Amino acid sequence: MMRRIWAVLRFLGLWLGPALLLLAVYFHFHPVIPFTDGTAGPALAGAVVTAVACLFMRAPEWRRPRIIFAAVTALAFVYGGWRIWDESTGYRTQNLVFENRGARLAATLYLPDRPGKAPGIVWVHGSGPQTRSLVFPYSRYLARLGYAVLVFDKRGTGESTGRYGGGTPREICPENFNLLASDNAAALDVLAKRPEVRADRIGFVGVSQGGWITPRAAVLSGGKAAFMLLISAPTNTAQEIVRLERLRIGEVKGLDLGAVFAAFRPGGRDIPKGMNVDEAFAYAQTRPSHFPCPDFDPRPDLRALDIPAFWLLGDSDWIVPSRTTERNIDALRELGKPYEYRNIPGAGHAMLFAPKAPVLDTIQTWLAKVTR
Repeated sequence: MMRRIWAVLRFLGLWLGPALLLLAVYFHFHPVIPFTDGTAGPALAGAVVTAVACLFMRAPEWRRPRIIFAAVTALAFVYGGWRIWDESTGYRTQNLVFENRGARLAATLYLPDRPGKAPGIVWVHGSGPQTRSLVFPYSRYLARLGYAVLVFDKRGTGESTGRYGGGTPREICPENFNLLASDNAAALDVLAKRPEVRADRIGFVGVSQGGWITPRAAVLSGGKAAFMLLISAPTNTAQEIVRLERLRIGEVKGLDLGAVFAAFRPGGRDIPKGMNVDEAFAYAQTRPSHFPCPDFDPRPDLRALDIPAFWLLGDSDWIVPSRTTERNIDALRELGKPYEYRNIPGAGHAMLFAPKAPVLDTIQTWLAKVTR
């Protein structure tokens, strides 16, 4: 029995360990999201598995492979440890709580490790029960760039109280968006009062569903918001985007992980063959669909605002059609609005599998311009 156990462990070490190390190498050159390479986890896991395998390579014929595996294991431990250390430097954090409309919202403030006051950012979550930990790579990245970043658990999730309004068709109703926008406007007010932050250089970074919430929050902020950076964020109405979603994956009820993964894949079950995402979006608007409330349109808020805004879009995004979004932004630009956008080739929703350099260069350059 023990021989079988050793054989299994050695087999795992010989194959699973190197596979995890190769995965770390792949993520280094092809990160899932541009804001972190995600290599530390698979590198350290691969090192542990390979180290265990070395313990069972006792036979004389395994001497040379054992030396090679031991050297690779040591390098993987050093690399994984260095990545963890490197990504933990350049910023510090403070936990805090603020209240808004009957809820206590648990938040973390990321501050850059540098002297002087920093421009401030409130992170606006996408859909789902989003918490601070889920967007840690984004918050850390922005803090290391030199921005004070306030991110909080959505009401009713994580350590925040209140009722979570998602998981039902009413998540896209105006009253839910107005409530979430009020929470983010309150967060901006908290950020503006921090002594480490430049109150005249604070704004929002919103992703996905945040494209509906952020402009509303900027309006509710009463002039405090100085800019908006919107990643994979829609400019169409909520029901128009959900019609495309239903055409692709059906009506989603509750937290369905299968539907989440399906939403990020191109195409869909009821999309005619050969259609691209913008053609599918137009086709989806012709299909009957029932909603329990009036629609929510971000464009009235976008027309009311006169602060700089930038949309970072992906041409492989099948959730928010980029060309349709561009046309809406162009129409707002014709009204004299200070709005810009960039469409990243190969980028999916939320910049998944996007090329790292153009995404990060665009964010760094634009934020530096509007906060200098």
